Amino acid sequence: MSLDVPAQLGSDSASLSRRRFVALSATAATIPAVGSVAFPSAAAAAPAPPSAPPAVEPVDPASAGRVELAYGYLDAVMDGYQRGNGLRLLQSYPNESALLSTAFVEDNALAAIAYLAHPTAEHVRRAMLIGDTFLWIQANDERFGDGRIREAYAAGPMAFHGKGPYFPGVVRDDGRAAFLWPFGFAGSSVGDAAWVGLALVRLYASTGQRRYLTGAAALGTWIATVNTSPYRYGGYLGGVAPDGVTRARWADTGHNIACFALFDALAGLTSNGSWADRRAVAGDFVRAMGDSARGYFAAGTQGAASGEDPDAVDTAWVPDDVAALSYLVFGERGADLAWARGHVARTTGRFSGGGHTVGRTRDLRGGRLNPNPGGTVTGSPLPPGGVVAATRTADHGYGAPDAALPHVGATSWFLIAALGVNPFRS
Repeated sequence: MSLDVPAQLGSDSASLSRRRFVALSATAATIPAVGSVAFPSAAAAAPAPPSAPPAVEPVDPASAGRVELAYGYLDAVMDGYQRGNGLRLLQSYPNESALLSTAFVEDNALAAIAYLAHPTAEHVRRAMLIGDTFLWIQANDERFGDGRIREAYAAGPMAFHGKGPYFPGVVRDDGRAAFLWPFGFAGSSVGDAAWVGLALVRLYASTGQRRYLTGAAALGTWIATVNTSPYRYGGYLGGVAPDGVTRARWADTGHNIACFALFDALAGLTSNGSWADRRAVAGDFVRAMGDSARGYFAAGTQGAASGEDPDAVDTAWVPDDVAALSYLVFGERGADLAWARGHVARTTGRFSGGGHTVGRTRDLRGGRLNPNPGGTVTGSPLPPGGVVAATRTADHGYGAPDAALPHVGATSWFLIAALGVNPFRS
């Protein structure tokens, strides 16, 4: 079968790469505000529990026990710093990671989708807490009120070297959202925005709470307003740099697949005809990246490095995730999947047997995770069940290596796959 994306796709059709944001010398883009909205707390809007929770029904019945373990791992991470109905995010890696309490927004979007894949009352409550935290973040950025989110936030107390900043958690001392600029995670990625939007759309479909649809639409508007590419292949650019205004000059195929899915969902859930037009922009880009001669999708376009041509296709590397993502969205099992299985297939679903921790530490700095000499890593033990991000540490060349540590994103993907859920469809 052809790997090309169909030219006509209706509204009923079905770590994406964490490419490094580089400081670019391009003229800063003007970002119009679409306004911020105050959102009610998750506790005030919690849905009534169903009379009987649905049973776990994994695609492979033999994996039911592992599904329960994986949910137990997510629960432990989510409760690592606080319990109850307080707004919070999940720390992406355990304390033993050099990333401290970093919570990547894409990982948390996947966690929300994973919880909704098995929608018990407790899982829906947890998904709503994640979703409401995203909505709070949108309304409480220190600078922008246009619906964007940053790449990562602090899940718990975090102190940096010397006189570096201290973050108490996702809410800073000044009441604003604690995005992690010391790590360089101050930028906003189109792929992250699309994934968070998809999680919010799924929450809207599951709960009927319109605030989630409003938040998803704000993210979609930010993608289209700020990141529409002016270059040869169109589509949506990678996002904005840590300064918040300098746009990327490259566009990513995986990002645009997620954008297509988000705009497709918004087109079906609203009466705004612009979502269908925006969906077509993403679909046209993905189709243009299909390389029938070689049998796979290109990574996207050039422009990430100085001197690269943003009108040219990036052929330096081939991402394996695009083949699977394109199949989930467009439903075409083409040569790209065969290429991926033949060239990059490997076993990556290894579970962690424990031995890792999350939460406050017993050091002399008030329990804050910190990389200073003498700081200890003595948080609460994590249960087994977390899926490691990689069987060994591997840098894919975009500045965010996968590590041989249990990972919220990988664990969530396992649950999504084990329960047969398509994350691009609500």
